[in-house]
Amino acid sequence: MAETIKTENEIQELPEKIETGKKAPAKKGKKKGKKIPKWLIIVLAAIILIVAVVVIRKVTTGNDAKAETNTATVEYRNVTKVIEGEGTIEVDRYQATSLVKGEIIADYIEEGDYVEKDQVLYEIDSGDMENSITRAENSLKTARNNYQQALEDIEELNITAPISGVIKELKVSEGDQVSNGTVIAQVVDSSVMKLKINFLEDDVRHMYVGQPATARLTVTGETLEGTVNKISTGALVNADGVSVSMVEMLVSNPGAIVPGDKATAMAGSFACTEAGTFEYNGSESITAKQSGKIRNLKYDTSDKITAGAVLANIENTSLKNNLESAQISLENAQLSLDDLYDTLDDYKIKSTIAGKVIQKNSKLGDKIDNSNAQTVMAIVSDPSELSFEMSVDELDIVNIKEGQGVQITADALDGQKFVGHVDNVSEVGTASNGVTTYPVKIIVDVEEGSGLIPGMNVDAVITIDSRSNVLVVPNSAIQRGNIVYVKKDGRVSSGSDTKAPESGREAEEKTPESKKPEGMSGGEMSESGGEKTVEMTSKNAPDGFEAVKVEVGLSDESYIEIISGLSEGDVVAVQESRNSSNSFMMGGMMGSGMPGGGMPGGGMPDGGMPDGGMAGGGGGAPRG
Repeated sequence: MAETIKTENEIQELPEKIETGKKAPAKKGKKKGKKIPKWLIIVLAAIILIVAVVVIRKVTTGNDAKAETNTATVEYRNVTKVIEGEGTIEVDRYQATSLVKGEIIADYIEEGDYVEKDQVLYEIDSGDMENSITRAENSLKTARNNYQQALEDIEELNITAPISGVIKELKVSEGDQVSNGTVIAQVVDSSVMKLKINFLEDDVRHMYVGQPATARLTVTGETLEGTVNKISTGALVNADGVSVSMVEMLVSNPGAIVPGDKATAMAGSFACTEAGTFEYNGSESITAKQSGKIRNLKYDTSDKITAGAVLANIENTSLKNNLESAQISLENAQLSLDDLYDTLDDYKIKSTIAGKVIQKNSKLGDKIDNSNAQTVMAIVSDPSELSFEMSVDELDIVNIKEGQGVQITADALDGQKFVGHVDNVSEVGTASNGVTTYPVKIIVDVEEGSGLIPGMNVDAVITIDSRSNVLVVPNSAIQRGNIVYVKKDGRVSSGSDTKAPESGREAEEKTPESKKPEGMSGGEMSESGGEKTVEMTSKNAPDGFEAVKVEVGLSDESYIEIISGLSEGDVVAVQESRNSSNSFMMGGMMGSGMPGGGMPGGGMPDGGMPDGGMAGGGGGAPRG
């Protein structure tokens, strides 16, 4: 007869007896047994744990087996993706306030009146402002004159020739310091000589400007052609007691005439009374009009120069600074005047919108004090445009565009539906609890009298995308990796073009051994893509179902579009709402049970367990 297993107290006493080397006294009525190794105790504990798991699994799988797998049929439906939100109806309102102070001298509105955009509602006394504008206009004139004078001063730094001619004398050199009035050079026009000569007063009455004339040099007797340039309007008595008038002639200079030479002259048939004296037709002194250093001297004595040509420049930094200051002063004066003109517009209170005057707080004769910016003189409302603002999550805002249509309902108007459009999508978001939302303004496309009034709460639906009459399954039918569990005996797509991907084993059987990648053997997959996913997921499929990889498209709250992989009428497994996508996988994780073979036979040493140990071979609990 086999020995009985020792009690727990007896087992605990064993280590103490081993340490002391003493034998524990035998208890009466008990047969002394052999020592049990620690490894056996660990094995016993593991067996108890595994048996408990198997029992629990059998209970749970037994209950699940009794329950049927939830299914749905592949069918055609419309799929629409929308973004929903809510808001409060508002109208476009303008609150008339004043930016200036003064007495209201004109009042053009009454409550209930309809006004147009930019229509004047009030006028405020602007007498003080108009005086300020007059002073600013005077300041602008002064600044403009100063600037013009500064420009002229700068222009005078260029020394120019007043006439065309020859530089008779140059009195400065490069770098010389000059002041206002300093003579720079003398320019004469020697190409034409001027001859002033007397004729009888009676003869002069018959002469005219431009009349051809001749002059005869008294020294050489040479005759030169000329013209009458000027005739005196008066007469003088000469030394001979004869009344004469002076006539000025211009005579071309062949080069030999110099100032002081004398000649007689005739104009038509009239002869002069005495010889006259030649002088240069033009002779001018060039003087500096500003002070500074001579720079860029371009001419020298005897050089020809034309009228207006720059002889040299005067360097004067102070005048350049004056010009810059005058320009700044002019610009500031103009800006000040412009600001006053803009402010003058503020004395006329205009409506910024077209609408109805729903409130009037100020009237003719009231004093307006702009220190209180909260004072509202009147309120104009535009009831023709209703709007509201809804908040859109940062994940959806990229799908919102201006002009998109909006479906609108209001709890206060049960059964009525309205339409609108997106008017503005703000780029300024508001963050709260780690989520950013963006305000979107919606315009309600309705006319006055629709029933919607300011303050009503509305719900909005913006359609982002839609598909009509497409093949769909419930969202809960899609497993990780776009896998769907399809009922084997319920498939109607076997004859269609759409086929489920081959399992890993089928793909392996079609792959020649020579084509398998090095290091692979047995049932290993050659890649970790869709086929491996299908093979692995197939192990977790409910009984009677197979894993099929599908291509999906648009989805809404309930359904998702199937582009390929399924056909209408296919029966698919769907998850219960309480479970995640792993609900179908729990059976695969728990269903393998204990490995086949159980515990090795032979029992415990010294007959601690019955011979044969645990039964082997069965493979443990069945897969769920």
